[in-house]
Amino acid sequence: MEPADEEEIRRALFPDMTTEEYREMVRRNRAEFQRLPPERQARIRATVGTCATCGYPDEDASQSPGKSPIWQCPACGRAFYTSDE
Repeated sequence: MEPADEEEIRRALFPDMTTEEYREMVRRNRAEFQRLPPERQARIRATVGTCATCGYPDEDASQSPGKSPIWQCPACGRAFYTSDE
C-alpha cells in the first residue's frame, strides 16, 4: 500500500488514530489472518477477494462472481457488501 493511500484510509476510517497506531493495527490484523488455517484463508479470499479500501488480504486475489455476505476487513475495518453488479 502506498503511504499516501494508507494515510488517506487512516484519516477517513480512523481519524482518532495516529499513523503509527494505524500501522500497528494493520500489522496485528494481518498477522491474525496469517494464523488462520490455510483453508479458512482460502475461503475468505474466494468469498470476498480483497478489501476495496486497502487491498487486504491479498492484492492478487480474485473476487468471486455473485453476491457475498457483508464482510469487515480485518486490516482497515471497512465493512462492505460485494456484488457482481
